[in-house]
Amino acid sequence: MVIDFKNMVGEGLEGIPVSENGKTNFPHHRLEEIISQRLDQGGYLEDWEARIRQLDQADGLENLIKMKRWTDQIAMASGEFSLSIVYQFDNNRLRPIHLCSQE
Repeated sequence: MVIDFKNMVGEGLEGIPVSENGKTNFPHHRLEEIISQRLDQGGYLEDWEARIRQLDQADGLENLIKMKRWTDQIAMASGEFSLSIVYQFDNNRLRPIHLCSQE
């Protein structure tokens, strides 16, 4: 998954000094806090935690093994070229914005 953060430029800059040429050192923990907050408020973290809990059950592991077989076949058939969907935050929800190729 690829997330484009361009639409979040400027968010979380309160209290961070900006040089005369407009540059700043943005602490990683500040970005992590913003992303975690949006993922939590959008319901993603709760959904991911539920999916992980399912892996602790026998049927959850069986489903994971089946999906891995499918994705392995898809990866082998596609060679080294693949497409990824790029997402951006729209408030607290991730929205697909375009496809990009990865080689």
